[in-house]
Amino acid sequence: MTPLACSLRTAEGERAFVVGDAPFDAGARFLVWSLSKTLIAAAALRMVERGELALDEEIRVPHAAAGITLRRLLNHSSGLRDYGSVPEYHQAVARGEDPWPVDEWLRRSRADRRLPFPWHYSNIGYFFVRRLLEETRGESLDAILRAELFAPVGVAAFVATERAHLEGVLGAPPNYHPGWVMHGAVVATASETSALFRAIFAGDRLSPAMRAEMLTTVEVPRERAAGRNDDPRYGLGVMTGFGPGIAGHSGGSKGGGSAACYHAGEVTACALATVEDLEAERWAIAALRPPAR
Repeated sequence: MTPLACSLRTAEGERAFVVGDAPFDAGARFLVWSLSKTLIAAAALRMVERGELALDEEIRVPHAAAGITLRRLLNHSSGLRDYGSVPEYHQAVARGEDPWPVDEWLRRSRADRRLPFPWHYSNIGYFFVRRLLEETRGESLDAILRAELFAPVGVAAFVATERAHLEGVLGAPPNYHPGWVMHGAVVATASETSALFRAIFAGDRLSPAMRAEMLTTVEVPRERAAGRNDDPRYGLGVMTGFGPGIAGHSGGSKGGGSAACYHAGEVTACALATVEDLEAERWAIAALRPPAR
């Protein structure tokens, strides 16, 4: 089994531990990949509630057609492409190169050609969410997430922006530059990640109204979910469809690690790994499902 750093959190407290023959301890710091989308969406919704942003007003996205809103960026219904299918991207990462300038990234990803599909997962879309947040506040994503989430929850998570920030951090490919995570590379432990997700789904980081917006979902084509759940849907930075009330996110990268954090009822489960497979997601979901009779 893939070794995992795990955190299981309830209203009574938290238990952190490792699963499998792990060469790391439960407090190891990981790159949490696309789990940052949930954190970015939560920060955006807090700004929406304060009137700093609007979910359904059209926003200008360079190199893209009109009609894009913050909501459509957050739920991946904007029609924007993703760079995950660009071979040159994977080649550049494998060679340990620095990230491309934004214009080159958009050109190589053909961001100006919107897709005709009602749903398409897009890291580029979340880059534009990041840029919208940063331009609105005049601060970096790290400063925004610290103010909206990290400091209030009491965690030392941070957004890595330089290679040096990944020293001692697990789950990243060799000689990796965190700028290749276009929307923001968050570093955290399993305990910190579960604390953040619990604060979002069951704590005070989102009001009931904003949490309802986050959990308003659109249908995901079954082939995009690769058979991982029965009713794949996506909200504002959250995946659902794994079972009643289960919501959260998974992530990973070719040549790197994987991460998953989900919440249901009174339980939050997080698993982080140094291998890109589905074991972290399977463990987190299984921890939330009632045992079979």
